[in-house]
Amino acid sequence: MAWMDKWTTGRVEDSVETAIETAVTNRKSALLEMRNIETQLGVPIERDDAVAETYVVPVPKRRPPIQPIDRRTYEPFEPEPCISEEDFSNIITDIGKALAMFERLPVTHIEAREVRLRDQIIVQLHSIYGAGSAETFSKRGRTDIYLPWSDHAVFIAECKWWKGPKAFKDKVLPQLLDRYIVWRDTHAAIVLFIRNKNVSSVIDRAIELIKQHPRFVSDAPPIGEVKTFMLHKDGDEDRQLRLALLTAPIQVN
Repeated sequence: MAWMDKWTTGRVEDSVETAIETAVTNRKSALLEMRNIETQLGVPIERDDAVAETYVVPVPKRRPPIQPIDRRTYEPFEPEPCISEEDFSNIITDIGKALAMFERLPVTHIEAREVRLRDQIIVQLHSIYGAGSAETFSKRGRTDIYLPWSDHAVFIAECKWWKGPKAFKDKVLPQLLDRYIVWRDTHAAIVLFIRNKNVSSVIDRAIELIKQHPRFVSDAPPIGEVKTFMLHKDGDEDRQLRLALLTAPIQVN
């Protein structure tokens, strides 16, 4: 019966081999399924914290600790917004780059109105600082160039064609210093477009008129070739303003 024993042994081996193959196949399928789940879970998810907060389960609130009553009759000190001298220098330098283009392309700009020239300066500032605006209300009028921070101005400028010393003294300076500048303002500029041939004479006369202003305090450090001055606020000599005078000679001949 040796053949019978051999046949039985072969059947057992086949059965074991089949069982092993089945087990391996099932295990492989299970592993692949788990791997697929891991792959799906690996997708990054962006969490919207603002939305998530609306679904936070509310926690019972505790009573706040007792705080002593503040009986002060004055407000705590808060520093006024003010740009640094470095930032002021950068703004003046950036405006000067726009003015240099006016001087290099006089035919394009010599007949332009002040607002058209101003708009090109605004484009320059807006591309750099992202906040420049024109015709922005300040105090008693709309200033040409206005750089804000929060609800305050950190820089104001007025653009004018030179129309003689009387107009500069009686209109340009009062318009900026009296109508637009408020007590909190610390940095400003006058941008002067000049058609006259005697450019140096015009600039000297404008500087002279600024120094003759009743609120003139002193010269301030120049920014490159740009003259700057210190003036005090109307009625408050302790509150000062740094004023820059930028000039743009625009001549065809």
